[in-house]
Amino acid sequence: MITLLMPTMNRPIHVRRALEYYKKIGIPARLIILDSSSKIIKEENQITIKDLTTTDFAPLYIECEETISYMEKIVKGLSSIYTPYVALAADDDFFSAQGLHEAANFLRDNQDYLFAQGHWLGFTYDTNITWYDVGVLDNIRSFDQKDSLERVRDFLQKNTIIFYSLFRVDAFVDIMKKSCKYAQCGKFFECLYILFTLMRGRGKLLEIPYLYREMMEHSMGRQLQRSWMLGSEFNIAIQKFSAGIADGLVSYCGFNREKSLTQSKIMKDQFLDLVLKTSFSYEKVELPSLTRRLARTFISRSKRDYLLHLSSKYKSIIKTFFNNKYFRDYFSRDPYKKEIAFIEQQIKQSNAPACMFDTSMFTRIFL
Repeated sequence: MITLLMPTMNRPIHVRRALEYYKKIGIPARLIILDSSSKIIKEENQITIKDLTTTDFAPLYIECEETISYMEKIVKGLSSIYTPYVALAADDDFFSAQGLHEAANFLRDNQDYLFAQGHWLGFTYDTNITWYDVGVLDNIRSFDQKDSLERVRDFLQKNTIIFYSLFRVDAFVDIMKKSCKYAQCGKFFECLYILFTLMRGRGKLLEIPYLYREMMEHSMGRQLQRSWMLGSEFNIAIQKFSAGIADGLVSYCGFNREKSLTQSKIMKDQFLDLVLKTSFSYEKVELPSLTRRLARTFISRSKRDYLLHLSSKYKSIIKTFFNNKYFRDYFSRDPYKKEIAFIEQQIKQSNAPACMFDTSMFTRIFL
């Protein structure tokens, strides 16, 4: 029922630990590995797949040229999808089997929705593994509006991640192919893909755990390098990005060419405002030390009501507490408890370098 497309390049440790995890939890999906690694690492990945393949778990391996782009690599795997639903899987992410199953059930029962996902947990590791709620900072949310422009405007107010949601295959293939026509928009590719998606249909955030993400600079970064933004490549990228928006408005929203060009300029400017705020004045949320105590302590209704009237800083503490309670309630039971335990086991055994990341803006979760 589900296909996971996993692009990878020169990260054999991540490929092995991801495949071992998916085999162990019995992922309800067909995996397709899109590998553009060097020759030696491709051979290592193929040995890994051969070692782990059984009658119930048989990932498909697709060899890609080393020079192929990320978008071209995904397009190369599209012809091998024959399930009704598909999701992109980063090689350093771990999907919840139950989360994917429930997202697929939601799409089956709600034909007016294009994609669905649940909540994300992030982790760092050194000698121990620490878990964080990354969904709040990333503004992961539903896009229930029936009007396509309202969904797009919502996204342009607050950036979010829907790239790894579960999609209907026909929509995913169409949107990915259209996005790849504007490959020169470079670092804006993912945002253009999201805009095309929201122009085409609605999305739902389900109240379920969905994805576990390793918090690294490349996977959690929201900031663009200033040197790139001041160079010639940036100008080319933003022009292609604007042209892509206009194309999407014609294809998915029924705009005529003149109206699409006017609206695309407005959306491009809104997007640039969002990018500049993120890249030049990123504000970290500092939570007081009281957070940890509140996260482990029962708060009576009267205390909670009182604290809700305090400053916004203390409202953040309350939010932290209830986020912790939400995740603890979920991860104290199967299958999520087993998934967390196995991820921790895989990370400790993989001998991967320690994952060090500035987590001061994230809410720590005490599982």
